[in-house]
Amino acid sequence: MNKKYDVVIVGGGPAGLTAGIYVGRAGKTAALFEKEMIGGQITYTDEIDNFPAAPGMGGAEYAMKLQQQAADCGTEIFMDGVTEILPKEDGSYEVRTADESVECTAVILATGLQRRKMNVPGEEDFIGRGLSFCAVCDGAFFRNREVAVYGGGNTAVEDAIYLSGICRKVTIIHRRDRFRAEDRLVRELESKDNVVFAMEKTVSSVQGEKIIQSVTLRDGKTGEETELPVDGFFVAIGQVPNGEPFRGLVEMDDAGYYQIDENCGGKRDGVFVAGDGRSKSVRQLTTAVGDGAVAATHACRYVDRVNGNEYI
Repeated sequence: MNKKYDVVIVGGGPAGLTAGIYVGRAGKTAALFEKEMIGGQITYTDEIDNFPAAPGMGGAEYAMKLQQQAADCGTEIFMDGVTEILPKEDGSYEVRTADESVECTAVILATGLQRRKMNVPGEEDFIGRGLSFCAVCDGAFFRNREVAVYGGGNTAVEDAIYLSGICRKVTIIHRRDRFRAEDRLVRELESKDNVVFAMEKTVSSVQGEKIIQSVTLRDGKTGEETELPVDGFFVAIGQVPNGEPFRGLVEMDDAGYYQIDENCGGKRDGVFVAGDGRSKSVRQLTTAVGDGAVAATHACRYVDRVNGNEYI
C-alpha cells in the first residue's frame, strides 16, 4: 500500500468511526483499520434505546450508518488488523498490517475492549438473542421477566441492582461464597426482595431454541448440575482491553487500559486514544462517540501544526 495519510485510525467501533467522520469533515485524509467487525460490540445489541434520537435502532444498523457516513466523509476503511505502529525519525508513524504498511502524521487508537466470555457451549449461539454483556444497554427488553447475572464484581452487582428495578426476578450467579464488589453495593443488592443468590456456582452451558431459555449451573463443591430457566442472561465477568499490541506507544495501567487525559492525548506527540480502551469510569455508546470527536479534533489540530498551518 505504502500510502501516506494525515490520520490513521485503528479500530472500527463507534469511537473509531466517529473519529473518521470528524477527520474527513476537517478536510484531512484518513484510513481506518478494523480487524474483525465494523461496529464492534454495539453490533450485539438488538435495539439501541439509550442513545439520543436513536431509540429502537438496531446495533448492526447503527454501525452500518456510521460506516457509510465515515466513508462519505472520505475516510478509507480497510478490513485488516494493525500489528505494529512504529514511530519514525521525522515524527511520523508507520502503521503495519500483516501484508501492508502505510504512513501517517497522527494515530488514533480506538481499539476498544472485549467482554470476557465464559467459553462454554451455547454462548456464541445466543449472543444478541437473550445473552448480553450490557445490562444498561439491553435490560429494558426484559422488563417484568426473569433474568440472571453472572459475576461477582462491581459491574455484576450493579447490573443486578439495576435489573431488579425492572425485572420480575433476578438471579445473581457467582463462583465464590462472597462477592468481590464493594460492601455498599452488596448490601443494596441484599435489600432487594426479588433477587436470588446462586453462590459457589459456575455456568457450564447455555440452552435455548431461537432465543435463550436456560443456563446450566454447576455447584462448586459437589459438581452437581442444575438448570436455571431464564428469559435473559447477562454476563459480567470482566473486560479485556485490546490495546496490548501498542504497549509502549502510549501509557497503560496495569489492566491494559490507555492512561490518557480528557483531550484523548498522551505524552507522545501525534498519538490519540478514543473509546472503551481508555481508562475511564463510564463506557457507553455516548462516551465512545464523544471520545471519537475529541480525539479526531485534536489529531487534526496536530496535523495542522506539523504542516505549519494555523488551526482556526
